[in-house]
Order: sequence, then C-alpha cells, then structure tokens
Amino acid sequence: NDPFEAEILFDTTELFRNYFLSQNFKDGFQSQFGFNIPEDEYQKIIKSDNPLLSYNNFRNTNGIILNLDDKKQLDVFLKTLEDVRKHLQNHIRIFSASERNDSILMWSHYANQHQGICIEYETSFLNQYASNLHPANYTNELFKILNLDDLNRTAAVMASIYKSDEWIYEKEWRLTTMHDKKINNNINAPVPKAIYLGTRFELNKTYIKDQLFRICKEKGIPIFYMKIHPHEYKIIKKLKI
Repeated sequence: NDPFEAEILFDTTELFRNYFLSQNFKDGFQSQFGFNIPEDEYQKIIKSDNPLLSYNNFRNTNGIILNLDDKKQLDVFLKTLEDVRKHLQNHIRIFSASERNDSILMWSHYANQHQGICIEYETSFLNQYASNLHPANYTNELFKILNLDDLNRTAAVMASIYKSDEWIYEKEWRLTTMHDKKINNNINAPVPKAIYLGTRFELNKTYIKDQLFRICKEKGIPIFYMKIHPHEYKIIKKLKI
C-alpha cells in the first residue's frame, strides 16, 4: 500500500558528473578519439550545472560525431537506468516485521480491519540473517543513486529500507534478499511465540476460527485477545485464552 516501495531516485546530473570524473571515461575517450580533453575544457564539464550538456557542447564544437544525436543518447541512457531499476525491484524479496502489536492503524491496514491476527516470533531466529536485517530508515527523501557503480543489488536492498517518515509509527524492521533461481534463499520461520487476535476477530467464519485454535493447540502456541481500552484510544492485550 506504499506507492514508493523500494523506489530508487536517479540524480542524473551527479551520475553524469561522476561518470565524467571516472578513469573509465577518460580512458575510453582517449581510446575512441585519440586525444584527451584539454584540462580547462574538462574542468568546465565536471563543474557545470549540466555536465552532459557541457560535454556535448565541447564534442559538437570539436566536430566529434557519435552515432546518436544528443537527445537520443540521453533517451537510451535513461531507458537503461529504468530497465535496471525495474529488474532490481522485480527481484527483491522483503520480510517485514514490527516492534509493536498495538497500532490501531496497522491492525486496520494489515489485519482486515482488526479481524485478522498478529504473529509474534522470537527474534533470535533472525540472527542468522543479521547481514540482511535492518530497521526502516524513515526520511522525507527518496533513496538516491549518484554513481553508476552503485547501481547494484546493494542499492536495491538499501532502497527497500527507505520509507517516508509518515510511516514512522510502524517501527518496522525488514529482512531483504534478492531472488535468484540458482539459490534457495527462502526463510524458514520458526513456530510463533504467540498469536494475537484482532478486536473484531469474532466476525470471522467459524471454520476459520476453529482451524486457527486447532493449529495453535497442536503446536503449543499461546493465543491472546486484543481489546479496546475502556477510557483511551488504545488497544491492549487481554489475558490469553
């Protein structure tokens, strides 16, 4: 329900600036055209507010012709960035958890208007995934890529933990992996520590409730009811059943 989920922002100005600063660009230019950009012209390019425009002006002034015109070059570059972004987003896998079980909004968003359940786990089982486990980074800025070398799986993982500070009440933690058909990166969840029933759980069909109670009884999982606080806008845990 977050339209900005794992969104990556490309700062094209800095992407081009850092590319022109790279040794790869310098070596590639010299290899392709047989000379180096004069230092004064090079400084104009990398210090410009629009490095790509400055580079294209230098190139056109010096009669350096490419197969694509300036606009088509930029279009191809931006399409490549977008293709990579979509590929990364399509392969990311996220396990989300929260530090809290008493958020009225979260019960509304994620538990069928308080008719659903909240599952509690012992956090120790996540120790083996510690390198992929991070608290959400609540901010008012999108995750930004400034260097082409940073456009990789790590960037996708970082983007996945950036969230608008409007979600800060969720106190979310995320375990993020990249899907790979060659690797089994499924996460085997342990038996829950407890199950919490929403304040409207009783509205569920009988067979659903009976099935949940049966499973919890077989596996020894305690069940708690959440109830409405009698004097405040809160929901609180009731004694287990």
